[in-house]
Amino acid sequence: MLMAALLILLVLAAALLALGVRGRVVDDHPICRKCRFDLVGLATPSNCPECGAGLDRPRAIRSGARRRRPGLVITGVAILLLMALASGAFLNADRLIPYEPSWALVLQAQYGSMKRAPAIVSELLARSDRFKLSQSAHAALARRALDVQSNPTSRGHASGQAC
Repeated sequence: MLMAALLILLVLAAALLALGVRGRVVDDHPICRKCRFDLVGLATPSNCPECGAGLDRPRAIRSGARRRRPGLVITGVAILLLMALASGAFLNADRLIPYEPSWALVLQAQYGSMKRAPAIVSELLARSDRFKLSQSAHAALARRALDVQSNPTSRGHASGQAC
C-alpha cells in the first residue's frame, strides 16, 4: 500500500514538473525553434533575423510562445523532496530516533508499531534522565514502557521466553 502511494506521488510530481517546465501557450505567433525569436510580422524569411538559423528546414518554426509555470515546478520539486525525506525516514527510521523531537517520539511510543518501540522507549528514557520531558510525556512513556516489557516479541525473542 505504501509503495502504491509513493508511486502515485512520484507520477504526480513528474507530471507537475513536466507541465511547469513546458509551460502554457500564451499566443499563436510563429517562433524560431532555435532561439525562440518571435517572427510575427516578418515576410517568410529564409533565416532567423536573431540567430541566423535556416527557417526553410522542417520544424524550424514553432507556433505559439510558451511561458513556464513556476508554481507547478516548485510544487513538483517539493513533492519530490518530501518523498525523498519520507523514504529516507522509512529506510533508516531507527537512525533518526535520536534527532526526532520528544513529542514525536512520545506519539510514536503511544501509537506506533511495537517493532520500533524498544528503541524509542530507550531514547525517551535517556532524554528523561536529562530532564527534557514533561509530566504528560513521562506518563505516556511509562505506559508504553510497560507495554513493551509485557510483550516478549518486542525484545527480539521469537519464542517469547525470558532470557
